[in-house]
Amino acid sequence: MKFKYFGFLILGIFLSIVYLVYYIKTRKDKIPISIIPQMKTSKKTEDGFCLGLEDILFILVFFFILFIFIGFSNPYIDSEVPKNGVNVIFLIDNSGTMQQNIVKKEYGNITRLDIAKNISKTLLKSLDSEDYIAIVEFKYDVKVPLCLSNPNLNQVQELIDSIGPSDEIASLADGIYEAVDLASLNSESAKLILLLSDGIHHDRIFTLNQSLEHAKEKKVPIYTINVGSKDLIKFGYGISEDKLEAVEKFLEPDNNTLKYISDASGGVPLDLDNFESLENIYEQFRKEIKKEKEPYYLGIYSFAFAFLLFLIYLILTELRSMSKKNETI
Repeated sequence: MKFKYFGFLILGIFLSIVYLVYYIKTRKDKIPISIIPQMKTSKKTEDGFCLGLEDILFILVFFFILFIFIGFSNPYIDSEVPKNGVNVIFLIDNSGTMQQNIVKKEYGNITRLDIAKNISKTLLKSLDSEDYIAIVEFKYDVKVPLCLSNPNLNQVQELIDSIGPSDEIASLADGIYEAVDLASLNSESAKLILLLSDGIHHDRIFTLNQSLEHAKEKKVPIYTINVGSKDLIKFGYGISEDKLEAVEKFLEPDNNTLKYISDASGGVPLDLDNFESLENIYEQFRKEIKKEKEPYYLGIYSFAFAFLLFLIYLILTELRSMSKKNETI
């Protein structure tokens, strides 16, 4: 068992102990009967001790205080909670560096953005009818062609195809922040962001660390797919030799950033050269979410038990009051 607010638990234990010490001291001063078992010197009490009504009332108050503060500490256990489908966010980079031509035998001469769109459409085939989909594209600005919904897959493919090229820088952190918010709209489903990018980015509104903290807080893993490779860059004509090195450095995919994003958010880093893994990525994730653990909070049971103790206390005090009235009569 874990406690979300451990300070309340410590405070409850401290107050309960203070109350116990106070009761023992005052009880000892009034009546030579203790709630702690002990042998008596008197023949009348040599068989043990006597637990009076006052002692029972003390025990009720003692545990009432303790369980109230246990409730405030919000105890919980990790339990496996079944999820209804997956919120899948396709986060697609369509910045300027994604327009670079690459040469790969099985694809031909196409751009990084083309590869990202083809992979996205391939992964769509793995989705189930209960899954929700959203599309987020980012360059300098972030755009949401499709909000989280359960659309026709042909419609999704058309929207992916409609993502066009640009010559702008990539606001990757802003795209991640928007994608996390979309993934969190349906809390009943598991969450997954598929980031298709070359990793080259510039901070704009949010920093990368701020966006990743947001992803960790919302428990949204980001699976990064590196669709660029330094060896696959095909430079255009008109680039002089003295500028080639600078251009190559600018266009080199930032795989370290993509790996950092996936590791920090609990996702998996993948690259274009391992396409078989890309095709299986969704099935792997679906197996993982069946093992997903979420906190099951127990505070309500603690409050319920404290309320029951309080009712018993009221009943016993009323019986004591009635008993005293009968004695006076």
